[in-house]
Amino acid sequence: MSEMSEEEMCISTQIVKYKEFAGNEGQQHSSSVVSHLRSLGFDAAICRSEPKHDRSFPAGKYEFMDVLVRNRKEKSTRILVDMDFRTQFEIARPSSEYSALIQLLPLLYVGNAEKLVKIVKIMSKSAKTSLKTKGMCIPPWRTYAYMHSKWLSSCRRITNCFIEEIMPCQGGEKEECIELKLAQKSEKQRMGKLTSKLPTVLMEAGLTSMFKVVAVA
Repeated sequence: MSEMSEEEMCISTQIVKYKEFAGNEGQQHSSSVVSHLRSLGFDAAICRSEPKHDRSFPAGKYEFMDVLVRNRKEKSTRILVDMDFRTQFEIARPSSEYSALIQLLPLLYVGNAEKLVKIVKIMSKSAKTSLKTKGMCIPPWRTYAYMHSKWLSSCRRITNCFIEEIMPCQGGEKEECIELKLAQKSEKQRMGKLTSKLPTVLMEAGLTSMFKVVAVA
């Protein structure tokens, strides 16, 4: 966890500074953190995934953030950001060994997918061992498959203007790839939808006699 790239360190520092400035209110809203990072020039977004599930428990959704960093060759590296990372690995009646291990995890995670996969593998195996020593079975939402899918399955990447689909990598876990698919109307189309409601708003306000509403292409 101590090994961080220059980009990861910069992003982490900016988030910590912002949380200190915003206080408790700012710490609870990932959208405000994303807006802050984007104002600094980072390609940040909210990511919403649907972790893997089966018949034993209902489907759920998970939200975190990411930042796309492009190098000189215009290749993108995806940096994942989770402001409540450590909490996601908590289990009932943990052994002393597992408790010590979970304390090594940061509350704020900023790192690439490869590092996250290694952490999830270690923590999932350790959680299973811990629960077994207590005579308990590992719940489905603490299995490796479920935890892996929280951050590394297909998800919706949401910015202020549009939504993109991030598809999971095909091939080995160390292979890094990003596929983005536009899933919502462009900014021009979005603004057109808003202006189409203007006549109704003016009518309700009794201002139609003061303005002439025209269609804008």
